[in-house]
Amino acid sequence: MKPSFNVNAIPLVMRNLSQWVVWKLELRDPDKSEGPGNKLTKTPYNAHLIKHNGFTMLPNRGGKAKSNDPTTWCSFQEALDVYQNCAATSGIGFCFGKDDGLAGIDLDHCFDADHKLLPQALEIVEQFLGTYIEYSPSGDGLHIWCKGKVVKPGRRVILAKEHVEMAVEVYDASSARYFTVTGKPFIG
Repeated sequence: MKPSFNVNAIPLVMRNLSQWVVWKLELRDPDKSEGPGNKLTKTPYNAHLIKHNGFTMLPNRGGKAKSNDPTTWCSFQEALDVYQNCAATSGIGFCFGKDDGLAGIDLDHCFDADHKLLPQALEIVEQFLGTYIEYSPSGDGLHIWCKGKVVKPGRRVILAKEHVEMAVEVYDASSARYFTVTGKPFIG
């Protein structure tokens, strides 16, 4: 059974935008086995095409969405419907649009063994209290949504503190990336 979404946790301002896709966890190269050169990725798909195809996944090339192409995005409700009715989908995602003013911060592996925020993650989260923060699909990371423009989007920075490393990436419309959405808010 697929995880359910706390729809009301996702800010209305985001739900009202038609910047949504569905995604599927799959190998980057489906013709090769999983390994260092071929890892699993969260491939975005066009929910509108899937819905009109009877909730079946389209062939790889025909149904993929592009995080920088609004013609492959849909409403929140349509993405949620496809996620709930198409067994092949793994989740929904939000694409950053050029006019939405939104930016996102991706904190990877930001919890310790006791599931407490790492000190460097806590410093970042404290700066964004009051914005929407949720757990990533792995449960080991956080996504932070906020208003803003990113100076160097997509840049992967490793923050080390007390000999523990954590990865940080930032995105907005200029980065041609999207965020997976879980509807599982982080309450810090």
